[in-house]
Amino acid sequence: MPTRRAVTSRSREPRARFAEELRRLRTARGDSLRQLGERLGWDWPLFGKLEKGETVGGPEVVQALDQYYGTPGLLLAMWELAISDQSQFKERYQRYMALEAEATSMWHFAVSVLPGLLQTPGYARELLASGGFSGVRLTQQVEARMGRRGLL
Repeated sequence: MPTRRAVTSRSREPRARFAEELRRLRTARGDSLRQLGERLGWDWPLFGKLEKGETVGGPEVVQALDQYYGTPGLLLAMWELAISDQSQFKERYQRYMALEAEATSMWHFAVSVLPGLLQTPGYARELLASGGFSGVRLTQQVEARMGRRGLL
């Protein structure tokens, strides 16, 4: 069977594709980020972060965007793919996370570090920063870790 090739030349990575689609919809409408924020009642810098892939936001803002652009459920579906995309995590953690998703209980023995599922955003940020993450990459990793808490 021949290999599938990309037709659109857009990103195949869910988080990046979500950001690209948000930017495409806004520019097609001719809105600035500030105008979009005013029309939807959200702080406009949030939309800039969404379009840069620095954050994926929450379901409320994505539902508001779906309604505004007339794409019922499409952006929310893309958002769900973006937050559950395993490729945002290092490969060595992906196997652990697959097991974690199926687990019914968790036993963890550690002296000084809480497991990722139990971390608060502030704790995770400090822990990841001490491990060398910074800037946008740090924010992405904190959001990804917080997204895993949905299992609880």
